[in-house]
Amino acid sequence: MKISKNDIYSKLFGFNPSTLYRWRENEEERPVLGLIDNVFTLSELKEWVEDKIIPARFQVLSEQKAINIYARDKYLSIFISPLGSLGDTINKDFMDFYFNALIFAKNKVEDQAIFEPFDIQRSSLLYSTKNNFTYTPPENEIIPKFEVGLERLGQFDCYTNQFLYSNLMQEFNPMIQIDMDHLDLDQKVEAYLHTMLFRLYHAHTDKNSKEKRELFIDIIETLYMSVQKGNSKDGLESAPILNLSYDDISLDQLLKKDFKLVQKEFDKILQAIEAA
Repeated sequence: MKISKNDIYSKLFGFNPSTLYRWRENEEERPVLGLIDNVFTLSELKEWVEDKIIPARFQVLSEQKAINIYARDKYLSIFISPLGSLGDTINKDFMDFYFNALIFAKNKVEDQAIFEPFDIQRSSLLYSTKNNFTYTPPENEIIPKFEVGLERLGQFDCYTNQFLYSNLMQEFNPMIQIDMDHLDLDQKVEAYLHTMLFRLYHAHTDKNSKEKRELFIDIIETLYMSVQKGNSKDGLESAPILNLSYDDISLDQLLKKDFKLVQKEFDKILQAIEAA
């Protein structure tokens, strides 16, 4: 027996055809109808109301999400161990090199000068060659973190590279928009730090590494200070602002001081980075 479009919609919403007719007369007040019309085919809706079958294309999206979660988690693990957070003071030089290389790569991709999928290893080499980049580790550096960082880049597989490519094109939003419930605090902080640093380096290419670092710290500490003032008025206590020089402040530790606040005010932080 052939089932009509009205019958399908009636079963989908659980009301009779006359109600559906009234909905159609005032469709601008019920945009869900237009959404369903444009997203699903009639055969897909029929399969759902009759057998609860999810369209195959949505199953593919679910699989892609799983791949993105894998790639994001691997990306974070590559940096956190054994390199440590890019926010660590000992990683300042590699952090500056890495995010400058990412901005360089983004510009090259937009100019269609790098083949897809995006290759961070190749982009880092091109960036260092173009900018005559050389690195001499300080004498007191026990572990050559910069060299460790370069070695980490070699561990990016095709999934990680493709995920990073997507992040470049979407200003690192995918890094923190995918399921984060299973991540520990270090991983969450690293994900947010990457997103903020990318915005910082993208918005302020004219500033040197020291100026970028100072700007980032000032923005985060200004946020903390504003909350601290509000808490003092309410008779509440809050953690003191870090009394350290810019070079001695670990960016990941700075975010951990009140990470829930950083998450809550994340959009404002990005706006402050862009506006500075």
